[in-house]
Amino acid sequence: MPYLLTWKVTTNFRINAQRGHLMNIACSYDLGQEVKLIDTFMGRFWSQWPEVVVYDVPLSARPITPQDSAYGDIINDCYPFLFYPFFPTVPLDTMRTLAQAGRLYSLYIFLSDKIFDGHLVSQEILRINVIHAEAIHLLYTLFPSDSPFWTHFRNSQHTYNTALQLEQKWSRSSLLDFDLQTAEQIAAGKAAPSTLAVAALSVLDGKPEEYLSALTESLNLANIGLQFYDDLRDWKDDIGASQPSLLLAELTREVGEIDYPDDAEKQEKYLKYLRRHLYRSGIAQAASVRAAHYFTQAQARLNELPTPATAPRHQLSWLRLLGDCQRALAELERDLSRMAGSPQMLKGAQASDSLPPEELPMLDRALSYLTAQQQSDGAWGDFLFSIGHSTDWISGYVGQALIPYPSQHEALKQAMQWLLKTGVNGEWGYNARAPHDADSTSNIGLFLGNLAKKLHSTTLLEETLSQITAQLQRYQHPDGGFSTYIDSIGDNYIVRQHWLKPHTEITATCGRALLLLEGSLTEPVRTALAFVLQQQTSEGSWHAYWYEGPFYGTNQAVKFIKEAVQAGWHDAHQRAAIKQALAFVLRAQKSDGGWALHPDYLAEETQAAPTALALDILTQGIDILLAQESGEKADTKAVSAQEQVLLHSVAQAVSHGLSWLRRNQENDGSWQPAAILRIPDPACTQPWLSQFPRASYGKINHKVYDQQRNFTVATVLHMLNTANKLPYLQELQREIRQRSE
Repeated sequence: MPYLLTWKVTTNFRINAQRGHLMNIACSYDLGQEVKLIDTFMGRFWSQWPEVVVYDVPLSARPITPQDSAYGDIINDCYPFLFYPFFPTVPLDTMRTLAQAGRLYSLYIFLSDKIFDGHLVSQEILRINVIHAEAIHLLYTLFPSDSPFWTHFRNSQHTYNTALQLEQKWSRSSLLDFDLQTAEQIAAGKAAPSTLAVAALSVLDGKPEEYLSALTESLNLANIGLQFYDDLRDWKDDIGASQPSLLLAELTREVGEIDYPDDAEKQEKYLKYLRRHLYRSGIAQAASVRAAHYFTQAQARLNELPTPATAPRHQLSWLRLLGDCQRALAELERDLSRMAGSPQMLKGAQASDSLPPEELPMLDRALSYLTAQQQSDGAWGDFLFSIGHSTDWISGYVGQALIPYPSQHEALKQAMQWLLKTGVNGEWGYNARAPHDADSTSNIGLFLGNLAKKLHSTTLLEETLSQITAQLQRYQHPDGGFSTYIDSIGDNYIVRQHWLKPHTEITATCGRALLLLEGSLTEPVRTALAFVLQQQTSEGSWHAYWYEGPFYGTNQAVKFIKEAVQAGWHDAHQRAAIKQALAFVLRAQKSDGGWALHPDYLAEETQAAPTALALDILTQGIDILLAQESGEKADTKAVSAQEQVLLHSVAQAVSHGLSWLRRNQENDGSWQPAAILRIPDPACTQPWLSQFPRASYGKINHKVYDQQRNFTVATVLHMLNTANKLPYLQELQREIRQRSE
């Protein structure tokens, strides 16, 4: 039903439909044939009301016939059929009646909006009255007055009216404070009538509420993406009509209040001035990325639904349409990048995304930053706490990120020598003043173990690595989980409560270290895996005890599963767990391409650390689903059609996330720090349910920034170590696209 679905991508969709390429054998209907039936219906309808079709109105608003040139751009007349495979029990005759009502109602909404904007004369009220009356009449033949459909209908109309009023308010106001949330509300609200199709089908098919919720959210996300694309395409018209948009709000914040002159010659010069800022500032490219993000999210929302038995996943009409939108935007992003004229302004999914990390300027600058941050003794420091900066733990974490780069090996040897001096029988802590803990010890074990393999010096570190293995096993509990501390640390530091209980992220990191150091799936590793799988939340993430937000815990859990799979481990639930984690991360991605530390806090800004952690989850998850060793060529034939759609969404999300990191890297090679480390009270059992205040330095019941930015930069490097799989992710995109055509 939405009149917004009328841009160029639908032309290709219509051509395919008329050629019969979208025939659904199981449901016994052909979209091309259904389009012709709707044409016939509309022709009969207009012949009954000759007195309301005599006005000279815009082509897109007058009665449409198969001979009209604009006909190929209108998708409304077969709109409900896009979702028919999700509702296979609805009779075909009922579907046709619903499509007829939808065609009329969408035209009613379209003309109402034009009158509301002052683009059509009041005489069009005659046309609108007739169209509305016939649409409601047809709907009543399908739904009696007490049907739950009418609740959906009233809610949709209310949402639509509210959006129109909000849009009118902003058309008379300064756009300096016009934000993303407002833009989303207007875009989704104005397209709210489009959700009536899936609401109607859900009622007719008897689908549960969560099914309708997933489809409705997918529609809303797609409609927001379409509106953002339309804002980019029609920005000049929007200025002339005082039409508010997020694009114009960002342009206003760039150049000041937009004062559109009355003189035609001055208008042309002024528009050239705005155009230069729009494209060279990166606003246009960012808008394109933002629009593509919503189509990716719309696809991801449907990944949670079971594949309809009536059609293979990649042949579903709605998913094909979303894919068309994404491909059109990818072309647009390339065009915008060329128009920007500067490599520094490349904001979208670029060809540079396909390069390995060694060729990304972002990587070189990040490496330079960490090199400069290394202390003279070989350590790194970060997260100022009451007992000082972390040195042991953070050095192990940073060291792991630098191992793949030969230029850093001398610096890593220095860090290794420093750690060997500070460790006590294979154990380390936050720093020299803190008690030993499993998190620090396991991170240093991962660093030293991987460095020994890289430098072929395992014999040199053999004794230390054996000590680390023995010490870590002391932290494991009978249920397979690992605690951060153990009883022997004494009462001077903590109360023996939940700091001594198993924690998911600690278990995953310890399990990874033991798997690396012992070289096989030993019983401690297997029980740790079982513990981690049991801790996954219903939304697909893993909570962390010591780290803010869901991404660090999820990242460590997914890495643990991946490394275990590479070692030959298989579990009946591992694949479902990873798909659920990927879907969670895709849902959490923000419109600018990045991630916020707390996805549930809608107003929270995007930050580099959670963005890098989220991207790492996506790339690690791809490896698991494809069951490939690192660096091997992907083979998408090994995954189901449903998983192919998921992998396509992941590829899009990774491109947009890397683009955000490139845009937001500081001149010194770092990124803004994140308050990601928290210190819960030992009595706290679920710190993820609490909001911790920030502190200038770490203390109990507070969270603290990585002031030196070493954690954030190392986290980005951890991700880039696996992001060299982008070439096969882009190959995956091409392969999926070819299969759907």
